[in-house]
Amino acid sequence: MTRSPPFLYLHPATNHPSPEPRRVGRVGLVVLIVAVSATAAGVSWQVRTSPTTKGSPWAVISSAAGDELALFRDKNNQVHLQFKLAGTFATLAAGRCPTFQVDTQTALYHLAVDKECHVDHKRVLFDVGTVRNRMLVSAPVEQLMNGTQLEIRYVTADGTYHKADFPLHDSSLAIRRALGRSVRVRAH
Repeated sequence: MTRSPPFLYLHPATNHPSPEPRRVGRVGLVVLIVAVSATAAGVSWQVRTSPTTKGSPWAVISSAAGDELALFRDKNNQVHLQFKLAGTFATLAAGRCPTFQVDTQTALYHLAVDKECHVDHKRVLFDVGTVRNRMLVSAPVEQLMNGTQLEIRYVTADGTYHKADFPLHDSSLAIRRALGRSVRVRAH
């Protein structure tokens, strides 16, 4: 009876078979984990200048589908969360405010149309709080800063339900810069 040869590994430098398994060093393993994490995340929060000349910065992220989410503070210290649809074909259903939820264990937010939720053809503006004396009391903003995933559910003009997911990794730093570093945020 003949013995079968041991499993052969390819040597990384020569690409020739070698009976010795290649050992991955700790540094190589860490680099691999970081690269995979960065690729999986794909997008990250950014701080952009305001579209208006005297506005505060905006904390912005895009979904995998190209939808955009932005949090900003206006000149009256009102804090808004803006959701904007990607593409040219879909428009939001008139008079139907999207719902949003941070992670699955938190409250589902459904705000009143024309009071706290302003729906346009391609965008929604949620009023999520007001900064007073360098303090923002807002459960949604606190959850955006400490959560892992935001899900927005909305209806388009043709009656179809959709959802958009936004990762919240690194959202806290971008939101703090958009609100002003001296502004503290708390849920209640």
